[in-house]
Amino acid sequence: MLVVGPLMGNFDDRVKEVTDRTFSAMQSFWSAMLTAHTVLLSVAVALPAISPSPDQWQIKLVGLLATASIFALLFNFAALRMQYEAIGVRLHNYELELTEEERRKDISTALWRNRLIRVVEPSAAASLLVEACLLMLVLLR
Repeated sequence: MLVVGPLMGNFDDRVKEVTDRTFSAMQSFWSAMLTAHTVLLSVAVALPAISPSPDQWQIKLVGLLATASIFALLFNFAALRMQYEAIGVRLHNYELELTEEERRKDISTALWRNRLIRVVEPSAAASLLVEACLLMLVLLR
């Protein structure tokens, strides 16, 4: 027996709620990582000024990783924004019928962006761990 009505509405509301929370958590995670990388980059820049040392490869590596990760996370924000803009354009022009080729291209582009985001996010998180370890190595010697 197929039940349609209030139960389906509750399911749709629950899916929207979970989707919104997932999106919010993802944005918060990226924002927190962006802040952490910025702090580590600031420390990596300030540390040599406070304590100059001829062997500072760890600090240079922290700076390089933090900078690359900042750009990677900014790419994530930009890719997600572009995806939502594309969805908005399609919703705004809902009366225009998409061709099968346009539909395939939209799906392919969305999947490509999603794959890149799924690679960049764990890479930035791993980089944060390496940066923190390298700075701790420098600070504790």
